Amino acid sequence: MIKNNKWNLIFSSIVILLPAIIGPIITKNVSTVLLSVILFIMQWLCLLLTDKFQKEQNQKVQRMVIWIMPIISLISNGIGYMAYTGKPFNAMFLMCILLGFMFILIGNYLPKCKQNFTIGIKITWTLASEENWNATHRFGGKVWFVGGLLMLLCCVLPTKPLIIVMTIVLLAMIVVPTIYSYLYYRKQVAAGTAPKKPVIEMEPGLKKFGKISMVITAIILIGCFALATTGKAKVTYDDDSFTVSATYWGEQELKYTDIDSIEYREDYKVGSRTYGFGGTKLLAGTFQNEEFGSYTLYGNTSCDSYIVIETDGKIIAFNDVDESATKKLYEELCAFVD
Repeated sequence: MIKNNKWNLIFSSIVILLPAIIGPIITKNVSTVLLSVILFIMQWLCLLLTDKFQKEQNQKVQRMVIWIMPIISLISNGIGYMAYTGKPFNAMFLMCILLGFMFILIGNYLPKCKQNFTIGIKITWTLASEENWNATHRFGGKVWFVGGLLMLLCCVLPTKPLIIVMTIVLLAMIVVPTIYSYLYYRKQVAAGTAPKKPVIEMEPGLKKFGKISMVITAIILIGCFALATTGKAKVTYDDDSFTVSATYWGEQELKYTDIDSIEYREDYKVGSRTYGFGGTKLLAGTFQNEEFGSYTLYGNTSCDSYIVIETDGKIIAFNDVDESATKKLYEELCAFVD
């Protein structure tokens, strides 16, 4: 697979990593690097597994494996760029559109996927029987296609109902083909055609590669946990401007003369995150609440008080590590603004 698609793989890898190169330059946001690197690792793990152990895989499935991660990288980082520029957009709407088309694409390719350990609906009954595999993937392809259509049809719903519908659809796309595969297995048992041992045996090399993949996955999960439990929002200022920044996110420099209003808010309701970073210590990115609609937030979760400023028609809310520090920061900024 790798040898026959060398130039496609080079180009697709460049597409995945491109946001990691230009993203921090444009937005000063390192999250684009993290996302691109994770997608790059996932892409090549799947490619190496498929190439080493499934050289006879369908060409259309191979092309899907090669290009699905680059497409996700471009669209997700494009959403991030729109969030950085402050342009109004609905991240959930765009995410629903992306998932809808992706599931329709996967649904079309699932029936063409040959029995293997790396791509497809890999459960006990499909791996034990090629007949079960083919039947489950034909049925699963229809389920994923319908799930993608439902995603596209429901993208106009308000955010909360949309999240509920997306969750139900995603669960159905996983559970329904699994139940179908089990029922097909029971049908085979009743007919006496169920195989007593797997049709394909796991090669020793695949077991070793699987262990390596598990280690890499564990490292990624540990890294994500570290990101979710660290970080800080802070403000630095000089004579004519100040800069609001957050760990793992971008920064904004604002001139005092450009501030139209500044307020101190206790128990500020941040609303919901539409695009950005959210952890146990830090909230940063584009948020939405009932008062302001879409706005930019740089917040430490240890403090419920915020400074809210309006500049050039945009709202930016930020705070310090605790209420007293935030109050002091507000007073100092007010002195500069006055």
